[in-house]
Amino acid sequence: MSSAGCVEGALPPGPDLSCGAAVHRSRLRRDFTVTDAARLLTAARTAYALANPGASPQDAAAAVTSAADAMFTILESEGILGRAVDHALAARLGDGLQAARIRRGRRSRLSRARGDAPG
Repeated sequence: MSSAGCVEGALPPGPDLSCGAAVHRSRLRRDFTVTDAARLLTAARTAYALANPGASPQDAAAAVTSAADAMFTILESEGILGRAVDHALAARLGDGLQAARIRRGRRSRLSRARGDAPG
């Protein structure tokens, strides 16, 4: 720990001038454009079927009907989305979001392997 009370090598939670310098943080966002909607839907429906053994092609088609559904399904199948995201978005309902449907399905293989709670 330095004389200014800063832990060497640790980043403070925000700009902290007591360490002698401000810390700048940036976050990059990548935008995507759908170039082939049919292919994206097919890939997402395949991901849905792999994550939900026993789901029929009709089940996958009913679950993935739009680009938004496709992106959600792909991210969820990769283990990127889950309850933490749901709770964070639900907390922002007063900020211009409206809650719509809740999809409850079988837990994915990834979810079961991680031991996530059902639902």
